[in-house]
Amino acid sequence: MNPSNGQIKWSFDRSIKAIRGSLQLNTCIFVSTTAPDELSSRQLGREQTTSETRSCLGPLVVALRTLLGDIFPFLVIVTALKPDSKAPLMLAASVMGVPVELETRQSCSALQFVHLSGTTEIGLGIVGTPLAAALAASGITTKSITYDTSAEYIVTVAAGAAITTTYLAAQSIACPNQRFILSGYSKGALVVHGLSLSSSLKSKVASILVFGDPARNVNSPWPINNPSVDLAPKDGSSSSQNIASFCNTGDLFCAIPGYSLPAHLAYPTDGSIAVAAAFAKARP
Repeated sequence: MNPSNGQIKWSFDRSIKAIRGSLQLNTCIFVSTTAPDELSSRQLGREQTTSETRSCLGPLVVALRTLLGDIFPFLVIVTALKPDSKAPLMLAASVMGVPVELETRQSCSALQFVHLSGTTEIGLGIVGTPLAAALAASGITTKSITYDTSAEYIVTVAAGAAITTTYLAAQSIACPNQRFILSGYSKGALVVHGLSLSSSLKSKVASILVFGDPARNVNSPWPINNPSVDLAPKDGSSSSQNIASFCNTGDLFCAIPGYSLPAHLAYPTDGSIAVAAAFAKARP
């Protein structure tokens, strides 16, 4: 006689409890009876909406639909991570014969430096590279946002802002207690201006650093509630609350009048990096 769905689920739940008890790990297992055959990471994020799921801080997994005894279709999502381990354990899938693949999860730093480079730059660029090095000494991790840095400033800036917002949202799920230092140089500063963050994401932004900001004298909203930034172009930095804007006198892109390209390229060597790093470290 074939067992009923209720009997199967009861047996399945008991097996799960046994796995949790024997491994003594932060293991989360979720069952859905309506899942598609395959979920992308974005779809998986939408599926994980329950409070139990949000409290589970294991890595994302690749989930495949399978059958239990050919009569009870369900989706099994498994995460297993030792609190003191950087790499997830591969949970034995011999129980129920469920195939599971776990992604490697990086440890979550208290602060992450998220940088957007300037026009034609690759990676962290001339400002982000030394600034990341200065911040790393305090255990701050770094993320360089990859976006179109070509000399086009409408479509690519909007796209860069969307990419950054998506990254911050995903990272805040992976590392719920992590906060961000947002940074942009030249065109990257325009992207920072264009961010549209939810209230919850705004609360995770510890500080904002911009260098040679072309929108310095434009009344553009910042991704922080009620910011107030001194817009007078000058050497060094101007700051209010958690925003620091660096604009050298004569900078071709941020100063009025602006006529000097060397001034726009001087931030890595004129002491601005040290000031910016100290500013960010003081606002964890």
